[in-house]
Amino acid sequence: MKIKSITDRMITFDNGAKMVQYCPFENETGYAAFNEIDKEALDFEFRKTIRFDVGFAGGIMFGSVKRMFFIPCYCNDKDDRGSVMIDFMDKDGQKQCHVYTYGVYREERENTGMKNFEKYEQELKHLMSKEEIICVTKTNKPTKCTRNCTNCKFFGFSVNCKRAFVNWLYEEYKESPVLNVDERRFCKALKHGWIARNSGCAVTHVYKNKPIRREEEDGGVWWQSDYGDVAFRLDVTDCYEVPIDINENLKFDFIKGDDEEPWSIEALLELDCEH
Repeated sequence: MKIKSITDRMITFDNGAKMVQYCPFENETGYAAFNEIDKEALDFEFRKTIRFDVGFAGGIMFGSVKRMFFIPCYCNDKDDRGSVMIDFMDKDGQKQCHVYTYGVYREERENTGMKNFEKYEQELKHLMSKEEIICVTKTNKPTKCTRNCTNCKFFGFSVNCKRAFVNWLYEEYKESPVLNVDERRFCKALKHGWIARNSGCAVTHVYKNKPIRREEEDGGVWWQSDYGDVAFRLDVTDCYEVPIDINENLKFDFIKGDDEEPWSIEALLELDCEH
């Protein structure tokens, strides 16, 4: 079945099925912007049973295994997370599915910079044309999913990767850091491991396995590795200090003391390098 018409509150399919926004409360501020879905959805052949993916604020995905389309959801009150509820009705008017999410304040979304889906529009269309499952590298680039989850940006997220991917699409695009020549040579020499920086520390440290993020009462952050579970150990230290005293170019300035995750050597090697 294909989309026949779209209004502010409803999508109607050519077989009579409908996707309708359900508003149980008169003062509900949330709404689905049906008219803003990707125009490619108008020519897409949907199955009679539509697949939905929800669980994040700001939109709903619908479609099939081969192709999902995003319906942005907004709210009219910046101080209220307006709920958005959508029913999918078959051609006989029977409810087949009910989905629920929250809208985001439109001006907040419009006043932010370029989104990831805008930056990588061509790459995403190329991957979707081949019906590839898409993941995102730890350097923030979309690519074909190879099921090697440890190399994915969404590895370890509390929500499933498909929902994390939709959230990523609408996050503001951020330039990936660039290694200098010496930093890249250093990472190539190590091949494996992790690099992190403690709060207020001028140097970074290298770990053999992924260190654990610890927070002090004053808000400071430090990284802990099990003793003996390190790349290098000097006397009583549990990690190897990146030797900026030997090479002042090994600064890794983009690695911050308040990072949520350490940087893996593999992810660092995926970054571009200065020439």
